[in-house]
Amino acid sequence: MTTKDSLNNDGNDIPAEHNITKIDDWLIERIISHSDEELACKNLEDALNLIEGDTSLSEEEKEELKTFLRDLYKKAMPYFTKRAEANPAYHHTQVLYNMVRLALGEKCNYKELRNLLILALLYPTVRGNVTQESFLCIDTYLKTI
Repeated sequence: MTTKDSLNNDGNDIPAEHNITKIDDWLIERIISHSDEELACKNLEDALNLIEGDTSLSEEEKEELKTFLRDLYKKAMPYFTKRAEANPAYHHTQVLYNMVRLALGEKCNYKELRNLLILALLYPTVRGNVTQESFLCIDTYLKTI
């Protein structure tokens, strides 16, 4: 998996979405210079950083969520790539990032937060774009959590 550092080749990393104050040529060039997977990893890390900074979750809940979401992302990546023409890989993690912001802002309890984040990450995959084989794999995985 690509790390956040790989997006920092020249010392000018793309800021997290909530820190962007203007869209200019510099930002657009930075974004389009990265692969879909690199941008997906960046969105994922931005979402995990929001979770890390939240004050309503315990440290244990934060670690469990971050580990779980990284694992789910890795396991779902083959499905993301398979359907890249419909939704590029970064779309899935952008939906996740947006849901993290919404759910934390709404002060959802831990169980609700976790369920919302699972749905956010997987929604573009299961929204009519999934084969029976991939649905069964995701369904089986979700039953183990």
